[in-house]
Amino acid sequence: MLILLALFACTKDDVQDSDVEDTQVEEVNPDVDGDGFDSIEAGGEDCNDEDASVYPGAEEVCDEIDQDCDGDLVEDFVNIDGDAYADCADPDPCATPDTSLASWYPGEDMADISGGVVLQEVAMSIPGVVGNSWDLSFTEEGLYNYNSPAWLSSDSWSVEMWLQTEVGPANLALHAACLGKCAGGENQASFVSFAIGEGGTLQLVVNAASQPFAESFETLSGASVVNDGAWHHVAGVVDAGSGTLNLYVDGVLDASATAVSPLDGFANIPDNEEPFWLGFQWNEDNLDARMDEFSVYTGALSADYVAEVHAAGIAGKCAP
Repeated sequence: MLILLALFACTKDDVQDSDVEDTQVEEVNPDVDGDGFDSIEAGGEDCNDEDASVYPGAEEVCDEIDQDCDGDLVEDFVNIDGDAYADCADPDPCATPDTSLASWYPGEDMADISGGVVLQEVAMSIPGVVGNSWDLSFTEEGLYNYNSPAWLSSDSWSVEMWLQTEVGPANLALHAACLGKCAGGENQASFVSFAIGEGGTLQLVVNAASQPFAESFETLSGASVVNDGAWHHVAGVVDAGSGTLNLYVDGVLDASATAVSPLDGFANIPDNEEPFWLGFQWNEDNLDARMDEFSVYTGALSADYVAEVHAAGIAGKCAP
């Protein structure tokens, strides 16, 4: 009996010792990277305990890493396209130019990198969205050119650019295909005006050559204010094929309408001597505005293309 009790006691102690060994917890280092902040797994706030440069309150760097663990990659950086990345670290590629692109002015100087029209005025080049931009406040009467065949090859017509201004009403781009030289004589005119209206929204005004001047203006006004001092990507589209006018702000359709009269007479007006005017304020000599990536197309841009150019942000359009 004594022997059995001794054996039982020994077995019980062994079982108890085994339970203690099984329930021991391996000690975890709460600050593996040694940055002074415990990991989230250890109850701290360090969102990456394997990188000593990442911890709450760290200085944010423009990359794809959340250095200060606040869940925001772009709070201190420009983010033109509004996605999850700061523009300086945005993986979005440049936008492939539409095949109807006729003239493209990046704003580094007055050159058209598509090899097209030369403008007869000079604007100051200052930092913009995609590299440098034009500052039109230093021009005497905006930018203009005469005899612009590259911009008169189609009844459909589009313009898009980045814009920063606080003024209005103002003309952004005026395409005068013919004034008094249309088939109907002096009382007829063909033009397209892409402008800022009274309320600070975009405005597209057209008058077809087949219609009496000033009696058939087709006017489309946008809904979004663009003269608030911020950079906005803006576009105006005249689609002769569908008979529609479209305005876009920051990659989104802002207004659309079907024209009452045919959108014709904008193409190939013989001996056109009227200029294409760019950037002037009504009753003023110049426009206090910055324009970047100003581009003219001899076709109707699609909504997808306008959204792509806006989303490209600082990458802009892919160079030829």
